[in-house]
Amino acid sequence: LTSTQAWQKPLEQADFTLTVPFAMHLDSLSYDADSLLFGKGEVLYKWNFADFMPDRNFFVSFSSIQIKK
Repeated sequence: LTSTQAWQKPLEQADFTLTVPFAMHLDSLSYDADSLLFGKGEVLYKWNFADFMPDRNFFVSFSSIQIKK
């Protein structure tokens, strides 16, 4: 994403989605999501940017959740 700095021009429109099963825990995101949608067994994270000149790349850190039976 930071290649926009070299272009010296923002992305006119950038839309990202990330689908995460309930068995995973997001430890951190480089950008806060604009919205969350909860579906059957998963969470959908959505980002929408206009004239986006990112100052950092998109990073996701996650871990699995241990479910005790």
